[in-house]
Amino acid sequence: MPVRGLDAFVSGVSPAVVAPSSAIKKPSVAGIDPNTPPHPVPAPVTHRGMPAGTALRGTTVAIDGLEYLASRMRRCRARGKGDPFRKAVGGVPGPLLEAVARDVAQLQQLGVRPLFVFSGLAVDPHKLADAEATAKGAAPPVQQAAVHAKESAKAQHRLAAWESFYAGKVDQAAETLLELEKGFPQAVLPTLFDYFNQQQVEWMRAPCLAWAQIAWLLKQNIVQHAWAPLEVLLFGSFPVILDIDFETSTMDYVDAARLLQVTGLRHDQLVDACLLAGSEYCPTFPPLRRQQQKQQGAMFASAVEMVKACTTGVAAIESYSQDDSYMETFARAKGFIIHHPVFKPNYSCETLNADACPVDIDTVIGARLPDDVYYFVCMGIVSPQVVNNLITGEQVESPPFVDTEEYQQLLGELLFLRSRTLGILSSSLSDFFRRRRISWHRYFMPNDILQFDHHLTTQPLPDFVNLADAEIESELERQHGTRSGRATPPTIISSSVAAAKPTVDMAFVMSMQANRSALQPPDAPILQYLYSETDISDTNPPSPPTIEPIRTLKGTLAYVLTHCLVEMEHLTPEGRLTTVGSGLEQALRSRAGRTFQEQCLVVLELLRAGYLTANPLTVVTGSYNVEFDKTTKPIRLISRIFSLLPIQLNTQAWPSMDYDLMGFHCIVMTLWRSLRNLLEMVTLSLYLRHRIEIPARQLYELSRRLPFNYQPGTELGIVCKVLLERCTGTGAYAGKAPSNPTIAELTAQFPACANLVADLRSGLRFWEEVMHVVQFLHEGSLLNAELRDDFVQANALLVPTLKAVLSSTGEARKQF
Repeated sequence: MPVRGLDAFVSGVSPAVVAPSSAIKKPSVAGIDPNTPPHPVPAPVTHRGMPAGTALRGTTVAIDGLEYLASRMRRCRARGKGDPFRKAVGGVPGPLLEAVARDVAQLQQLGVRPLFVFSGLAVDPHKLADAEATAKGAAPPVQQAAVHAKESAKAQHRLAAWESFYAGKVDQAAETLLELEKGFPQAVLPTLFDYFNQQQVEWMRAPCLAWAQIAWLLKQNIVQHAWAPLEVLLFGSFPVILDIDFETSTMDYVDAARLLQVTGLRHDQLVDACLLAGSEYCPTFPPLRRQQQKQQGAMFASAVEMVKACTTGVAAIESYSQDDSYMETFARAKGFIIHHPVFKPNYSCETLNADACPVDIDTVIGARLPDDVYYFVCMGIVSPQVVNNLITGEQVESPPFVDTEEYQQLLGELLFLRSRTLGILSSSLSDFFRRRRISWHRYFMPNDILQFDHHLTTQPLPDFVNLADAEIESELERQHGTRSGRATPPTIISSSVAAAKPTVDMAFVMSMQANRSALQPPDAPILQYLYSETDISDTNPPSPPTIEPIRTLKGTLAYVLTHCLVEMEHLTPEGRLTTVGSGLEQALRSRAGRTFQEQCLVVLELLRAGYLTANPLTVVTGSYNVEFDKTTKPIRLISRIFSLLPIQLNTQAWPSMDYDLMGFHCIVMTLWRSLRNLLEMVTLSLYLRHRIEIPARQLYELSRRLPFNYQPGTELGIVCKVLLERCTGTGAYAGKAPSNPTIAELTAQFPACANLVADLRSGLRFWEEVMHVVQFLHEGSLLNAELRDDFVQANALLVPTLKAVLSSTGEARKQF
């Protein structure tokens, strides 16, 4: 929430107010006295290098993670190392990861311990009130209409980028995307968190704003320095590092004590001045806005003078305005700052200044959740999205990068799954959250606000009586014996996977339930379960059986996955495979199926719902141009399948994009994220109800091993489409003589690819499994004959063509 005019003020843009000695300095890191904290020095030292004698050595620096990543993206772009097509491709930007790895190495070489702090729940003190009003039937707030207008403008700029790209103006398209997409893709975070863990770099999420968490860590001396934006000064008075440039060995920082001396304010008055100047959580005070001052730093400077004259912000509002609504807005924003929630080392979440916290603070920062929920969010075990929806009372659906009617239709079909996901969480919380009304704002129907009826789906998850740790270990031994050819207990279900010790994943659970079903009578329940709630009308309810909690990581994985497969209707509540579940179980038997389990499930879901076809995506007025998609049906179908798979990349930028594949990718990722949210909320709900009790150190590993954590991009689909169009002389290569490109030529065209042979080989194996799924669904009358014929035609093109291309590297023999 940038404060208007604050950056310009501390940079010395307003000399009439700021003293000649500016509060902001840019000395060299190498020039900082090792015995003093990073205060301004009289003259900067500009020599390069990072010597050991720096003031930061031996200290811990808290870094605002989101702002840091955004600044590194900006720096990569400014130095010609950006990844302009990344948001149009999906996946993880290599140049950004390279920049982070370089900075981490530099900090560790300096003897500095970084602690990355990422913002968590996106609570807005004013939107809480708006959400309540909307849920009760009021018109959507003006702020929401402004958001939709802004998103519509972005969509038009994206369309202009696509038009430039397909007109051959690739550089112009890249420039448009760089100007439009200022942030970084959220898909990078799971990969980044794994990297931090591998490098033993500390990180966490804050309950809400990272700035409040950083300020609290500084106050407790858990960290000694802060690397964050200027707005962190709203939460405390301390020196703030704005940026470190390791290439030039310089750092920018602000000395808060000097800033207060220059302005003549106390810290509480500085907060008032920032709010009056205007920010995301408090608009500019109208009398200040009406002055229409032209100087860049004058807005904040005028707010400073107003607070100095009136002593407090409240007194300034009373003196210069009779607007009671602005007073309420100001009060809510200030309460949001001075009583902001922070996470403490004892795993509890408390507010700043808790002793003076008003009893109705929940109307500003949201209703209180159990500490375990904050722990799951802060440790990265669950993403903030679903918890945030429950606290704020709304979900805002923003336009995708490529909008289609299929995407909009899928959102409607996911309404029940999302409601059930919310219900699974709220069923484990207080009555307030169970009855919480949650509004759904859709970008394509801004005036038609729907409700997530999660209160109708708050039936708690059942307790599986016969799914305990010992049974999971026994099943692991059985499946291992099946694969290795050793003598095992009687079983009907076999596996075609080469001998390898199985792990607990979706394939394991489906095989376990299939084997159990085969050994039991048709009408016998495979899963014995009960609900923790009993019928209160029964005067003599039976005593529920004692159920031991799951205490191992393997058992927890199996327990969570079984629940989710039941919720997704691949298993019945009694544990038997449904018709679609049988198709999934068969697909997951092979090596390729086990490697790409998430993709197999997504293919099944998209096929039976009608979203995976060979047809072009449906036009949405003003956001789609049929001229963008000139490929043939077989190539379109193949490239969509290949776009589901991850690809091995180096740190170079991706050089291309594809409209059809990105439109399909938006559809896939919406389903992908919804399934991931379901898995996370099932895990959290079971933990809150003490059905799983694994050590805290294993919870992140549990989250990492659950499916749908890492989002692939469309890179392999783009490579496959180019390869097939070159081989057939169609699409973008229409009019050119067909020719089989070599792997070397493809790698030269896509230099970001690190191992194209292995990726194409994996794609071909996965395609074989997809063909088995298609045949299974067709035989079960779940797939129409026309779509099956499209797959057969595509298969006839792909297999010989890709084998011919790979034969030049001697890899054709290894395909199957």
